[in-house]
Amino acid sequence: MLARSFWACLAVALAAAGFVLVHNAPPAAADHGQTTVWSATIVVKTLDSGGLGCSTGESDVAQKCSTVATLTEDEFTHLGVDYRFSDFTHNGSIWEFIVNKMELQPFRDLTLHIDNVPVSLADATFVEIAGVVTPSSAAQASISAPSAGDKVKLSLTRGVQAGDLDHTFGIGGKVTTAFGGVTSEIFDMVE
Repeated sequence: MLARSFWACLAVALAAAGFVLVHNAPPAAADHGQTTVWSATIVVKTLDSGGLGCSTGESDVAQKCSTVATLTEDEFTHLGVDYRFSDFTHNGSIWEFIVNKMELQPFRDLTLHIDNVPVSLADATFVEIAGVVTPSSAAQASISAPSAGDKVKLSLTRGVQAGDLDHTFGIGGKVTTAFGGVTSEIFDMVE
């Protein structure tokens, strides 16, 4: 009996300590508090219509964004809505992209990363009737212009939101403390 209460007390102490450590821990260094919504690599093509990148409007299949050898992933889901890139282009000074939806406001909370350089979309220009998103030129100032054949890493991220947090702390079951008046399910695992 004494051993069981020792383990029960230890479990409560560890759960409480874990609760404090998890809630006070900074976001993981690798993601800086960001959740990746989409990532791909584009092999930059010289487009028949002018500019560089990929475009669904091109007659050459190798220049289309839907070609995996050109854009490794052209689809993603954000806030429950499925999107597809039809264009991802560089016009000589800035990158822009076109998606298959006209509702673009959800993009305002995203950050576009071009070769790991973050470009906030909060102040981008949105042409909703055409699905065009043009990040501000000031935000892209530090990004080098690509050349045909370059491989450019791309991603869209958003800040971590409350719904993204793992309230089970990766162990399954609820972790609560006696402070909340609820006994932890972790006790069921201690015998």
